Order: sequence, then structure tokens, then C-alpha cells
Amino acid sequence: MKMTFVFTIGVGVGIYLASQMTEQQRSRVTSRASEAARRATDKVKESPLTSSIGDNASKITSALSERVTEVVDAAGEATSDAIAPADDAAAI
Repeated sequence: MKMTFVFTIGVGVGIYLASQMTEQQRSRVTSRASEAARRATDKVKESPLTSSIGDNASKITSALSERVTEVVDAAGEATSDAIAPADDAAAI
């Protein structure tokens, strides 16, 4: 609740300040904000942590896919085996 209130106040102050700026000031603030966002994004993209997370996610996905395939195959065989005797009894 406290964070929501602080966020709301911040948005209100931001809107007020933006409405009081000249067009030139808005343009300067917008370009600085865009540049800061671009730099932050580039740092995240180049981070060793990011590549490590990506590599590990790929390994986990691959292992999980193999495990799910094994479980589905085993479940299919178990179901097939459970149904097969009933089919054989019905045929007799």
C-alpha cells in the first residue's frame, strides 16, 4: 500500500513537471532517457551472467525435454500393457 502511494505521488509529480517544460526541455529529457535506457540494455545484453543464464536454460530445457519424453513413453507402455490383457480376454 505504501509503495502504491509513493508510486502515485511520483507519477503525479512527473506529469506536473512534464506539463511545465518547454518543448526543447522535453526533447532533451527524452533523448537523455532514451540514451540511458539503451546503455542499460546493452550492459544487460553483454553481461556474462546473461550468457550463463541462457546456456543453463538451454541445458535445462534439453534435459527436461528428454525426461518428459521418457516419462510419456513409459506411461504409454504401461497403459498399453494394462489395456492389452483386457483386449486378449475379449477376443477369446
